[in-house]
Amino acid sequence: MSESGDSDVTDDFELFRSGDLRDSSFSSHRIRDYPVEVLGRIFIFWRDAWWARHLFSGVKQGHLHYGMRAPFVLAAVCRKFRLAAERTPDLWAFIYVDFASQHRINTKYLSDRLERIVTLAGTSRLTLCFQDINTDALRSEWFKHMQRILDPTRRQWSEVLASFSRPEDLAACWKLWPLATPTLSTIRLLGSVEERPTTVPGSLFLAQCQALRRIELRNLAWIHNAVFPTVETLSIGPSTGSILGQTSIIHLCKSFPSIVKLRLLAFEDSGLTAHAEPFPGSFELAHLKSLTVSPVLLRTSLVGLQHRRHLPALMSVSIHFSNYEDVASVDGDDDDEGSETKRRSEDLQAVGDFLRVLPIETLKLCGLDKDYEPLAIRNEIFEAMNKMKLKHLYFKNCTEHTTQYIGAALRPVAVDGAEGSFYLAHLRSVHLIKCRQVDGVEMVSFVRVGPRSLKKVVVQESDIDEESYEYVKALLSKRG
Repeated sequence: MSESGDSDVTDDFELFRSGDLRDSSFSSHRIRDYPVEVLGRIFIFWRDAWWARHLFSGVKQGHLHYGMRAPFVLAAVCRKFRLAAERTPDLWAFIYVDFASQHRINTKYLSDRLERIVTLAGTSRLTLCFQDINTDALRSEWFKHMQRILDPTRRQWSEVLASFSRPEDLAACWKLWPLATPTLSTIRLLGSVEERPTTVPGSLFLAQCQALRRIELRNLAWIHNAVFPTVETLSIGPSTGSILGQTSIIHLCKSFPSIVKLRLLAFEDSGLTAHAEPFPGSFELAHLKSLTVSPVLLRTSLVGLQHRRHLPALMSVSIHFSNYEDVASVDGDDDDEGSETKRRSEDLQAVGDFLRVLPIETLKLCGLDKDYEPLAIRNEIFEAMNKMKLKHLYFKNCTEHTTQYIGAALRPVAVDGAEGSFYLAHLRSVHLIKCRQVDGVEMVSFVRVGPRSLKKVVVQESDIDEESYEYVKALLSKRG
């Protein structure tokens, strides 16, 4: 803050409406009376709930951010805010560095700002986000200065996210400045989106990460023989090209034998995984409790997962569909309508075959669009789970048939000749998250005739009128 009390930091995040800070009422606002410790907790909540999620999402999509300025915006509001921010080290423990910014912003300004952030973070565990790492930046004086600032903090590193501009930049970075540390628990590596896949470095890659628990790889080909027994959460893709190719699945299975949560996604075009080998029958995911997967992988790379002996601990499955427009934008090919319909039918059949023998408790269906017919969802998925005891059903990011999907799950049917039965007879809760076109009146009728085990319907950021939603909750409350 300048001597005059005016901020020298622009409000890039639009945290405050224009004129708010000059409004005379602001000086008497109740928030100015909060204790410094309470303000610090509010700032941390803002960072975790909004800023960090927004920044992570933007980096994955290649968007420009002003991440280094964010905590300074809060500190520049007034002296009370500045005191609260500077007395909250964890607020500064999220460090963002854009490797392309050296060409847009004064490098001394960047280094001074980074040094100030590290000082204010103190001994806090650090999350570092490096965007667009490239070989040109790695040769610059700016990088050497940044390295001198961050290297003394390496034992504080807890999480690292790094994106790379070109396929060769990951190996170049690891040769000059490996991002692996003994204290690192999470690492997210986003490879270049060029046609050539980014490959991970050799045998010493991540060798120092003795505390590694979570790893995320996008647009990276995992061809590696090292074993990481401490990793419990593995996230792969969605990736462009044929990165999940003939050997990647096998190498993943060998490298991560102890995973509890597996997220394995691909763009919904069978051409991208046409050369993938089936899931190795000799490999057992004995500890796996949660699986997120694309249908196309269930019928290509993961053929064989439906054998019960491989998944003794699995409790939750999330299936990520995607619409045809997304496929076209990735692949660029104009498949005819018949082949696309055939692909969707094969996807649903693969999902049904997979779920048929799994006694899971939670199923999440994400990204269903207008071209997935509700009748097909009922016949291929819900009917396949007739003998299972599913308890929790989620619909997320569904579009035009959302109400019909709910009906397919809740309406009574004839099962084994018995009228008034249900495919999902043990269902306890239904969750709608970011779903469109939910007919409130029909929703009420489906809940009324649904299985008696149903106790809860949760709606988040979805198109349903409030009156109908309240009526649904009132109906369920009478069931005890």
